[in-house]
Amino acid sequence: MDPHGFEDQQWTDPQWQAEGQTQGNPTPQPDQQPQGPTTAQPTWADFAQLVQGFTSMGQALRQSQELNAQTMHAMHAITDHLAQLGTMAVQPTPFIVPTQPAAPSVHITDPWGAPHFHEPQPFKGKAADVPKFLQDICNMVQLLCTQLPLKEDCCIYMALFLEDRSPKQWYTYVKKSKTHLLQDFDTFCKAFEAHFGNPDIAGDVNVKLLALVQTSSAATHASQYTKLLIHVDWSEQMKIDNFYCSLKTSVKDMIMLTHLQDHPKVFKKYLDFVIEIDNHVHRHEQEHKLKAKVNATKSAAH
Repeated sequence: MDPHGFEDQQWTDPQWQAEGQTQGNPTPQPDQQPQGPTTAQPTWADFAQLVQGFTSMGQALRQSQELNAQTMHAMHAITDHLAQLGTMAVQPTPFIVPTQPAAPSVHITDPWGAPHFHEPQPFKGKAADVPKFLQDICNMVQLLCTQLPLKEDCCIYMALFLEDRSPKQWYTYVKKSKTHLLQDFDTFCKAFEAHFGNPDIAGDVNVKLLALVQTSSAATHASQYTKLLIHVDWSEQMKIDNFYCSLKTSVKDMIMLTHLQDHPKVFKKYLDFVIEIDNHVHRHEQEHKLKAKVNATKSAAH
């Protein structure tokens, strides 16, 4: 016991006991010492759980790295494939209209498989060359429609194939004095034909048609005949009568053996009728020649 009575007062003072209960601390007994907070000791289960957590985290990291590697490999493969496709691509060569006509024919090749065609021969001013020259120019203008969108472009393109002297002088005159002709390609071609063409082409063609005779197959003869007919204004019957007169004698004889009412009245059908008869005549002539050759061989053998 404290001689001053302090110890008894400390543990028996009601005010001290009330403050201790209010703070939630147990009231110490005279024979007990105050204890500090206890610390829990880790167990083997805690260590096992910690190791398992680190293992799971390592597996997740390894899977993420593998996925990234696969993604990068796929991206490299796609890049290589696109590079190969880029080297295999073929770009079409655009057609460039020449500034001057070239004398030799030029092959224009389309890399996508389009047919080849020749540029027109330069026009030198001969009237006999006008129909073919205009036909070749019109064909080229149609093939080059995307490069020649304007009517005036077509006229300029045609002028590239006009040689010096008369043809080139005529075009220079049109550019200076008749510019309205350059606004329409059809009108320009008609003016060209009127200036350089044959003024009496119908008369010349009449003479050629009357003088034309069959020297080959009826099909070839009919093709030559119809090309000239476009320049004359003949009736169907006149075309048929003149064509009949131009045939071989053997073909005309076979036609005479058929009934007149069976003869076609339309010229195009009449051509088919004659070609069929001509084929029969040709086969008969070949059979006759073969038979004569066989007989000659047998006679020589005896």
